[in-house]
Amino acid sequence: MSDDPRDGLASSRSLKNTPIHKADRQPKMAKFDRIPNAETPLTQLFALQKVPGKEGTYMSLTPAWASGGAWSAFGGHVYAQSIWAATQEVPDGQVIHVHLPLSLFKSGPRPVGSRWQANKTQSCHGYFTLPGLIDRPYIYIVQHLNDTRGTSQRAISVYQPLTPSDRASDSSPFDISDANKPMSNIRFHMISSFKKPMAQIVKHQIPRDFKKEYELVMGNGCQRMEEAMDCPDVDTPWYHKVIKRHPEGRTFPGLDIRKADCREFNEGKTPEQWRQLNYYRLKGDIPESWEESKRMNLAAVAHAFASDRNSLFLISHALGFGDKLAKIASLGHSIIFHTDGPSLLLSPSPPGRPTPTQHSLDLEDKRPWIMQEAWTSRSGEGRGIHETRIYGEDGTHIATTMQDGFVRKAEGETQPMFENVMEILDADEDPKKGGKMGRKKSVGERWENAKL
Repeated sequence: MSDDPRDGLASSRSLKNTPIHKADRQPKMAKFDRIPNAETPLTQLFALQKVPGKEGTYMSLTPAWASGGAWSAFGGHVYAQSIWAATQEVPDGQVIHVHLPLSLFKSGPRPVGSRWQANKTQSCHGYFTLPGLIDRPYIYIVQHLNDTRGTSQRAISVYQPLTPSDRASDSSPFDISDANKPMSNIRFHMISSFKKPMAQIVKHQIPRDFKKEYELVMGNGCQRMEEAMDCPDVDTPWYHKVIKRHPEGRTFPGLDIRKADCREFNEGKTPEQWRQLNYYRLKGDIPESWEESKRMNLAAVAHAFASDRNSLFLISHALGFGDKLAKIASLGHSIIFHTDGPSLLLSPSPPGRPTPTQHSLDLEDKRPWIMQEAWTSRSGEGRGIHETRIYGEDGTHIATTMQDGFVRKAEGETQPMFENVMEILDADEDPKKGGKMGRKKSVGERWENAKL
C-alpha cells in the first residue's frame, strides 16, 4: 500500500507525479465573495468535520479569511487550525473529569475517574509551502508520531481540493464531498507537541514595567485600546491610504485585534530596536460546558491565530521600505506555550453586546486585553525574522513566537508587488488620470484589477 496520503484523498487520479505548476500555480477559481467577517466567532471559524472512512483526517467547514479582498488565505488560519486538528487526535487529551490541584502531584490517591494524560498544546512548528485558497476547504491529515506518559507528538499535513467547493450557498459550510476530490500538493505541514499538566513549583519570567517602557505609546492616546486603530488588513502605507479614504469596517474574524500607535516610540530607532504592540480580545466565547483541556487548546489556537497578524510587515517598516516590497511570504512559524493554566484563557465577550464596528465602538466592554510585543532581530538575503512575546490578561508571559519569511525589497528594475494597486488608487482619486473623484471602489476590486 502506498504511504502517500493523497492516495487516500484523490479518488479520480494520483497526484504524486503532478507538476506543481500545473496542480497549484493556476487553480480554477470560483465566483465566491463571502469570507468570514467581524461577526464570525472563533468556534465557527475553526470548526472541523471528521472525514468518514479516513483515519486521522479532518476537513474545515468555514472559509479562511483573506486580507484586503485577496484570494490567498491568511496564513494564520491554516497554522492555527492545524493545531486544532491535532488536538482531535491526542489520546485522552480532550476530557478531564476533575481539575488536578497541586496537592495531587505531591501525595494522595488519584481521584476516581480522573485522567493523567490531559494533554494540552505545548509547542508547534509549521512550514508554509503553497498559498491557501479561500473558495475550498483545508484537508488535515494527522499522523501519530509518538506518545509517552507525559507527552504526545503529531505531524499534520494540509491539502486543498484542486477545484472550488460546490456549496449550496455562500453562507453554507463546505460539503464533506470536497474531501474526496483530487488534492493539491501539500500546502502546509506542522509538527506539534502536547503535554499533560504539571505542577508549577518553580517558575520565573523577565519582570517588565510596560507603562514605563512604552510611555510614549500608552501615555499618548492609546491608554484605551478600544479607541486604538484596528489592525489593517494589509499593514503597508498604500493600504492605510485606502482605508483612510474608504473605510470598510472590521473584517477580521474570531478576535478583535488593535494596533497601538508606536510611531513616536520608533522614531530614530534602528531596525532591531523597532517595536510594535498589538492587543486582542476574544469575539464570542469558548463554551464553559467544554472540558478544561479542550477550552485550553482552543485558547492556544486563538493565540496562534493572532501571532501571525501582519507579522512580516513589521520587518519592512523597521527597514524603511514599507511600500517597496518585491516579495513577502511566510516560510516557517513556531510558537511555544509556557503555561497551561488559566492565564492562557481569554475572557468571553459580554453576553448580549453587539460586535463593535468601524464607526460604533463598544467603550463599555471592560475586559482586559492580551498583549503581543513584536520586533525583528535579523534580516538579510531577502529574508527576515519576526519575534513576539504574548502576555495574558494578568500579565503572565504565556507564549513566545518566531517566524521566518521572505521580505525582499524591490530594487533596481524590480517592480514593487503593490505598485499596480497604488497606481489604481491614485487614478481612482484623480480625474486627470481617468478616475471619478469620490467613487468608493472596494479593496477587492483594486486587487483584482491590479492582477496581483
